[in-house]
Amino acid sequence: MPSQSFEDQVQERKDEMLEVLEGITLEEIQSGGVSLNFAGKTFKFTDMEVINDEDLEEKIRGEFRSKLNTQQQRIREKINTKINQLLTMHQQKQNELERKERSLQEKYNNAAMMPDITYDHAKKGLMVVKNEGNHDELLWLFRGRYQAKFFLKSRARKAKAIKKDLRQRLIKDIIVRIKTKGSQIIGVNTRNPDASMSAFSHYHKMSSDSDCWGSWHHPTNWSNPTDIIRCAKDALAVLETINEGSVAKDNPVGLPRLSTVKDNLTTNNIAFEDAINKDKIEEVDVWSTE
Repeated sequence: MPSQSFEDQVQERKDEMLEVLEGITLEEIQSGGVSLNFAGKTFKFTDMEVINDEDLEEKIRGEFRSKLNTQQQRIREKINTKINQLLTMHQQKQNELERKERSLQEKYNNAAMMPDITYDHAKKGLMVVKNEGNHDELLWLFRGRYQAKFFLKSRARKAKAIKKDLRQRLIKDIIVRIKTKGSQIIGVNTRNPDASMSAFSHYHKMSSDSDCWGSWHHPTNWSNPTDIIRCAKDALAVLETINEGSVAKDNPVGLPRLSTVKDNLTTNNIAFEDAINKDKIEEVDVWSTE
């Protein structure tokens, strides 16, 4: 048999109290007559005739019955008031509990579940944290190398390799930060591998949180950490080519001036496709504003 709800239990107790209250009647009160106290003496009337054949005791009982009914009504009203207050208070508590439960459930439903990232993923340079302030988002941090190898003149179909000596100065440690929400990839940008995870300054850095990726677009979805690593490596491949047509910074912090890069290019042009194939990237993976 299912247990009673709180409301049903209260209603049952209320009915019991009212039943007891309604059971109190004047008829159950027996009297052996009417007694009067006067001047230190008691006068008891049992069998007596009353003027106009009026039953004195019945008249008194009638007055008591009226008063008893009045008191019973007052008690009923007080019982109902207290019961209603108790039920209202319980309902308010119940509503508050349900609200908190819904809030917790909503937070749980929206919270990003930590993915199954392994030690092998970490050895490849990948780590993941929850995005502070947006717990339904994850921030993937991939540690790699920034290596600018080629320079592409604006709207040209020929690229030139950067001379080896300068290319060594262009190698920097870098963090590719990938933001995800659920199974979606919603942002890719670059950071420094320092304590503050500051913005990585490079020739195509537009703002602290924005990199110009040209015609390259990051994948829209991911299913496992390997997809994130692949996306990060694709971003690094894009950074290998400096496109003169989409330069945002001529003098990025920690890197040579763009003019210095131009002064340190090989004399022979490299076929655009050859430069791409050498680094195993696609044409759409290089800097382009077209």
